[in-house]
Amino acid sequence: MKLDEVVADVELRFGGKSVKLKAVVDTGAGRSVMSRGLSDELGAFTPLEKPYDLRTADEGGRLRIVGYCRVGIRNCFFLA
Repeated sequence: MKLDEVVADVELRFGGKSVKLKAVVDTGAGRSVMSRGLSDELGAFTPLEKPYDLRTADEGGRLRIVGYCRVGIRNCFFLA
């Protein structure tokens, strides 16, 4: 699958703030991940009491999960 087939324009919203961006969309993923910076920009970051590592599809790849946020998604459509 080509990158342009999995990218969508999205608008993330939280508490009156919004950010428009292009995002890689994996409809089969168990979790969605965003950067701490983006979460902070929206003011939506909530730290975890116990951070943990999440395995990625890359061999030996891991992400350190340090918090979470719940944001609204608007105007999500796939690019052709």
